[in-house]
Amino acid sequence: MHKRYGSIKILGMTSPVPLEGLYTRENMLSKPSAFTRVPKDQLLEMYLKESSFGKHTGKPQTGLDVFNQHDKLFILGKPGAGKTTFLKYIILQATTKELELIPICVELRRFADKDIPLIDYIVEQFDICGFPEAKPFIEAVLKSGKAAVLCDGLDEVNREGRARDKVIDQLADFSEKYNKSRFVITCRGAAVEYSFEKFTYVEMADFDEEQIKIFIGKWFVDDEKTHQRFIQEFQRTDNKRLRELANNPLLLTLLCLAFRKNLGFPSRRCEIYSDALDSLMREWDVSRKITRDEIYQNLSHGRKLNMLARIAAVNFEKGEYLIDQNKLQKQIIDYLRTLPQAEAPEDIDGEAVLKAVEAQHGVLVERTMKIHSFSHKTFQEYFTAKYIVDNAHRGTLKELIDDHILDDNWREVFLLTAETLDDADEFFSLFFCKLDEMALADEKLLWLLQEALKAEGGEEIEEIPAGKKKYFYIFFFLSFFFQSSFYNAFDRVFDRVFDSALALVHALAPAFDNLFDFDRDHDLTRALNRAFDFDNALTLARTLTFTLTMEKSFDSAYKLIISSEWDNLDYLHRLAIDLSGEIGKSELQNDLNKLQIPKYDTEIAEYDEKVFSLLEKYNLVEKYKMTKKQADNIADYLQASELLLDCLANASVSDREGIKERLLLPPV
Repeated sequence: MHKRYGSIKILGMTSPVPLEGLYTRENMLSKPSAFTRVPKDQLLEMYLKESSFGKHTGKPQTGLDVFNQHDKLFILGKPGAGKTTFLKYIILQATTKELELIPICVELRRFADKDIPLIDYIVEQFDICGFPEAKPFIEAVLKSGKAAVLCDGLDEVNREGRARDKVIDQLADFSEKYNKSRFVITCRGAAVEYSFEKFTYVEMADFDEEQIKIFIGKWFVDDEKTHQRFIQEFQRTDNKRLRELANNPLLLTLLCLAFRKNLGFPSRRCEIYSDALDSLMREWDVSRKITRDEIYQNLSHGRKLNMLARIAAVNFEKGEYLIDQNKLQKQIIDYLRTLPQAEAPEDIDGEAVLKAVEAQHGVLVERTMKIHSFSHKTFQEYFTAKYIVDNAHRGTLKELIDDHILDDNWREVFLLTAETLDDADEFFSLFFCKLDEMALADEKLLWLLQEALKAEGGEEIEEIPAGKKKYFYIFFFLSFFFQSSFYNAFDRVFDRVFDSALALVHALAPAFDNLFDFDRDHDLTRALNRAFDFDNALTLARTLTFTLTMEKSFDSAYKLIISSEWDNLDYLHRLAIDLSGEIGKSELQNDLNKLQIPKYDTEIAEYDEKVFSLLEKYNLVEKYKMTKKQADNIADYLQASELLLDCLANASVSDREGIKERLLLPPV
């Protein structure tokens, strides 16, 4: 038995691996999610935070602890949650005498195919393991209570010919006859239709962060270099959605396999999601030679994907992630009624189809009683993007961009849509139309883009790469906008603008990396603070230089900004006076000379206000002021521009560099 059950082989593995080296303890929920009633708003809050599935049911226990506490266990779990692996672990614990029990393993699908009494099936299994004529021994062990009967995969038994009913009847009678022994039955959560009265129902919990970390460590135990590289890649900000999949052991295994094969994750995440869904919806059962009787058996794999895509998109558009069962059943029926009669029955049972989808694929799950969702928010986003791409001829691309370009909840859908399209040229053309519309609707934003374009043809600055000056110009021009308009009063807008502006400068003009310490993978506001010594000295630098230099002395301002002396307040003050004279404001020079240079940081703000008063006196500020609404519009435009650039990273386009050059230009 140790040899027979002591290894596992999952999709994509070329050979089995020892269970002992890979097994990661599992947790179980004392109350299955589908048996609970949780307020929908509370459930939604947890779902949007990507909280562990079933977390609302209380603190989980380890599987072994739960096994030791109950003589009769019914374990529910999503596909790939680790139910079979847990039973194998129990067998290993028994064969190594960590548990003083005789393990009896019953693969319910194989047992049902035999159509023989359960005791005869068990005798056959003992014979296969080298224990002939074992029936007297088995009966004695069962009667004495020293056996652990481990029945795996009730959901895998077909209903045809009442096969599942017969198995359930035998299990109920068998567990009653040998009631001193321990019994465990596993089943996919959505397949529960019968009650085993004397069994305690529990549910496999999702992996938590600690379990994920342990599993990954065991997977790469023989290759520490790859292990560290996996962890580094896994924790990247743009791999957040991959981390959501990792709470399922099967999907985490697929991630590890993909990483080991390519020494990295595919840049196009849609490939990973497609492979994961293929595993859940086809390959997982095929690899174990399981044939299920489906109420929607005439529906092709493609039709199933289309049905899920339609359900995902309809509900995502409404901001609905948790779906009432009645509504979901109706959406299933509505889709099936659009199909030819040969593919969908006339009398469609929406509830039966829903239960079949949940039981067999695990893509939809019942979060709490009568409330369902996609098993991962990532899957709903992926299917929504698939629906948009498949229906692009109906205008779904334009609707996506027009309606959701500024909605953070749709960011992943944008990225997946762009990388799924075989030809994304139309997508980016529509995107630029929307950006131009935003620019034309705000005179301050339009003016900013036009001024940046002028700077491209201005005086040459040696350190700034050719054709990249507009990005640098916009970035620092914006800093003055916000200084002169709000005096840092609107922190939200301020942070949004600088997050996007810095990201765009970093992505579009990477040569600046040699001058400034940009760091895209960390909080961009903090990166800004670190890169430009964004303290009182920089505040003063912006105040004193930008209005004075925007028209005629951009080169001088640039040199000041990269100067190692810029944190010297006296130096800045003297330079500002010199620049004021350069643009013909000798009166301003005199007034600036009368101001006392601050000696302490606490005096900066008061000094700053006095400088602004002087700048306003000489009409050097008014033109660069803006309203909060204008600031929001600029922030929106930059945020949308950053989204476009992120979409471009993995999209198929005919002129990638042309799209980059078109970004941040005023409408033609």
